[in-house]
Amino acid sequence: MNKAALKTFLLGLSVLGFLSTRSVSGDDGIPKGLMGDWTLQLDSKEPGWLSIGELDGKPVIRMRIYIGSDGPFEVTKIADGRIYFPIKSIRTKKGSKAVTRREVVVGLSDGKLDGIVKYISGEDASVRTVSFTGKRVPPMPVSPPDLSKVKFGKKIELFNGKDLTGWRPHEKDKKNGWSAQNGLLVNTTPKTDFSATGDHANLRTEAEFDDFRLHIEFLVEEQRNSGIYLRGMYEAQVVDRDSRMQGIQGVGAIFGRIAPSKNAGNPGGQWQAYDLTLVDRHVTVVLNGETVIDNQPVLGPTAGAIHTDPSAPGPIYLQGDHTNVKFRNIILEPVVRRRLVGEPVKHLFVAKLLLRRFESLALTDQQVSEFNDMSRELRARIDKMRSEAGITKSMIKRRDEVFAELKKTDLSGSELWNTLQEKTQITDEQREAFRKTHEANKKFRANALRLLTKEQHAEFVKNSKKR
Repeated sequence: MNKAALKTFLLGLSVLGFLSTRSVSGDDGIPKGLMGDWTLQLDSKEPGWLSIGELDGKPVIRMRIYIGSDGPFEVTKIADGRIYFPIKSIRTKKGSKAVTRREVVVGLSDGKLDGIVKYISGEDASVRTVSFTGKRVPPMPVSPPDLSKVKFGKKIELFNGKDLTGWRPHEKDKKNGWSAQNGLLVNTTPKTDFSATGDHANLRTEAEFDDFRLHIEFLVEEQRNSGIYLRGMYEAQVVDRDSRMQGIQGVGAIFGRIAPSKNAGNPGGQWQAYDLTLVDRHVTVVLNGETVIDNQPVLGPTAGAIHTDPSAPGPIYLQGDHTNVKFRNIILEPVVRRRLVGEPVKHLFVAKLLLRRFESLALTDQQVSEFNDMSRELRARIDKMRSEAGITKSMIKRRDEVFAELKKTDLSGSELWNTLQEKTQITDEQREAFRKTHEANKKFRANALRLLTKEQHAEFVKNSKKR
């Protein structure tokens, strides 16, 4: 077992030990409405992420504000629907040995997440607070995307080799060490250590992207490091093969989240190539021609992420506050947004009708995935009900033809349905199956509308009124 694997194993043991022995004051459990992952909006404008769950009936809380560990953190109290817990302390100020403790209180108000972070200075015990709200992150898709069916669009050269057109420093108050030199994107900084931040700026694309495939080549010297953030959320680690950072923190890793299956890196001072595919929050990493992460889910943003909402587009973001690094051949192929009427909803009239009305709403890949999962489940239920009742395709066709003719008459209500049953020789059992099918379609429509954001729902209603 290598050091990285041993560290991960011991961390797992410590987490299990914490979960099995910890006690929480207060007589309330975690409110069900708080369960899940949240992208946070802090008054401080820092990126934040929160995950609330349970393991063996005990709370598991993870939270990160920009950099540092995301836990898990020990819950000290649950009361009146609110959770109390500390998160990782930070240095009071640069060069000081004193630390600032951070304590979090979070809950729901009128069904919406809100909370505060208390910053308690280790020097003078002064307290300041930062308020935050949260937006729920949709659950991870139940299965990975079928990459063989994903279509990629025209290649986009993100770096022209001449200047920084299309790029800008992320931090306005830091030194800009980025430049274009001899066809290379170069970051020059005096920093040589591996500390989390520095006084030089990171670099990001002006454009933001949904899912994509990215080719990018990099060169770092021995014991130097940088990072490539996909959508500003998930860091593909940039170090040399023999770096002190290995495994889940080494080259080929999605930093701190997914370890590569092997170290396929090159020695320091040699060019290396990444092919990084991000689809439906699943990532594939090909390093120097070898697949080291194969279509694996990324459970939350990595440390240093500047975006924490997986349903929103984000930039390609390069670490410049670390050490010297060079990049070249930065080419992105965006995923072509799939036409929504597809195989999962074939022959499902209600699903196809809804999707035609959803086309203008710019559904995210996550929403499409959930819709298609619901459609498959509905298809299976309807097929089962019809099979058990002996309903054939010819019977359905005959029913629809007779129904269309009867709609032209004055018949309505039960008289219409009784006449339809008589003319098509549908049994009571089959009529009940058709009724249940109708109810299943109504429920499906209601659940599908719940997938929409507030803004998408308003647009859907607006479009429906035009029809």
